[in-house]
Amino acid sequence: MIVQARSADPLAKHRHELYKTSLSLTEGLRIYDCLQAYRPPCSDEVLHGKAVSEICRMVRGYRDTLERHGIEATVLSMMQAHGCWSGVWQTSKRDAILALQAYLGWLSDSLSVEHIAIWQQERTPYPSKGPLVPDLPLLLFPEEFTPEGACNPNNFVGAASMWHDALLRDKATGSWRDASGAFAQHLEVQHVLMKLRSAGVEPSNFLVNLGAADGTCGWGSLYDPGNCLLLNKQMNMSGIVFEG
Repeated sequence: MIVQARSADPLAKHRHELYKTSLSLTEGLRIYDCLQAYRPPCSDEVLHGKAVSEICRMVRGYRDTLERHGIEATVLSMMQAHGCWSGVWQTSKRDAILALQAYLGWLSDSLSVEHIAIWQQERTPYPSKGPLVPDLPLLLFPEEFTPEGACNPNNFVGAASMWHDALLRDKATGSWRDASGAFAQHLEVQHVLMKLRSAGVEPSNFLVNLGAADGTCGWGSLYDPGNCLLLNKQMNMSGIVFEG
């Protein structure tokens, strides 16, 4: 949702830090929920306590940053029920969802209706017409949640070519996405196969997907390249899928 809104926001450049902080807060809440799902005795009590303490420190900091960027305090107050403030982990997932719905309400302000319609038609966070505002700064996975330097924009070779207007110059690579549906400097699986075919390498057209969920081809966290290949008639794929 954050990536979608940014692509259709006429004030995207002005709101860059707001989008960046929102993405970090969303990921922080997700990590907290994951930590509590595998709380002791599933994990070491001391290490778990340190991890939760660090994540909550970061999450509270993001909330303060959002408030400084103009998000209303009354909206952000819904987060007080979350475990990082209340200490009650049992309802944290529900409270995190409610908090996200509340504070992300600002994303609907002044968005392009045309871009929203294209998302619904194409089912991609990156409309084929490209971002409403050109030359947007890179919005990558939060560096603070990755190994040092892994998501530093300076480490992406040719990072400027990651944006949609550049990618459209090559129709075979018109939607570079990784497993989360986010832009990546690497080709998506389908486009790798297309490139190989164009170079005279004929794949087997058979795949095995270990962890196919319900077999659908979605985007974002639901994006599954194996399912997408099987459901794309143009790829002419067959295979075996598993889900436990």
